Amino acid sequence: MKPEMKPCFDALANALHNVCNGRPVVLFLNHGNWGDSLIREGAEAFLNNYGFRYYMVKVFDVKKGKVSLQQVKERLSHSDPVAVFNGGGSYDPRYNRLPFLRQLALEFSSNVFLPASYPKGMSDGFPEDSIYYARDKGQSLNNVSEARFCHDMAFFINPNNTSSTRKVGAFMREDGERPKHTFIPLRNRDISKEGRAHTPVKRFLREISRYETIYTNRLHVCIGAALLGRRVHFFPNDYFKNEMVFEASMKPNYPNVIFERNYDQLAGISPDQHSFVYRFKNLKKKKGASGDT
Repeated sequence: MKPEMKPCFDALANALHNVCNGRPVVLFLNHGNWGDSLIREGAEAFLNNYGFRYYMVKVFDVKKGKVSLQQVKERLSHSDPVAVFNGGGSYDPRYNRLPFLRQLALEFSSNVFLPASYPKGMSDGFPEDSIYYARDKGQSLNNVSEARFCHDMAFFINPNNTSSTRKVGAFMREDGERPKHTFIPLRNRDISKEGRAHTPVKRFLREISRYETIYTNRLHVCIGAALLGRRVHFFPNDYFKNEMVFEASMKPNYPNVIFERNYDQLAGISPDQHSFVYRFKNLKKKKGASGDT
């Protein structure tokens, strides 16, 4: 994290302390991929740094009945903890997670949403006194007018930097947030699909740190690479998230990140081979898919 970014996190911590007033926090972890684990890592570092007592729970586990809210409250030895929802892009309507989150929020007297990208109608159905933080200064603030700005929680982590051993890495997304008809370069690796929001981030960061220059439209590949000091060519996803976070956080603080709009240039890059371990695992998957043994 750049020193210039710290005041946002200080303000968020002060606001959360005012809400908590000594009460503990239930950190609800939204379902997500390995890139989302950088948000989790940053959120936990934030809570520890500013002296919050918290217990993390996966939203999925509550929904499936693997853990009850009563058990969570017993774990915290408090009948009225503050619900803090981890940020990210999981509020996008295509993922259909808002209905259960609305039910969950109604079980708490205080709800705080860590920096996220918000769709229209985001606050509908949540308690009126819920507090929202947006990770962009544009569309999310338009969609939730009462939201306050703070940088994505992933910026709060301080990864250990290592020397790069390869020139160019391609980490473009291959899922539903990929803009239609965009080029996927040779030797692309959609690394975010290889883990979940609770998977430790050490290997994720180690893998992207191998490259001097990175091409990606994965937000948290970009953030991780920016924190590592790598040169990043950052492309749009299929809605406002990438560009808005770039404008709010990376453009003012990380000159090593360039926002690109022309996907056609990907046809002219020559990414290096990924690690042997990744190539071996990928080969096994392809053989399995084709029926080979």
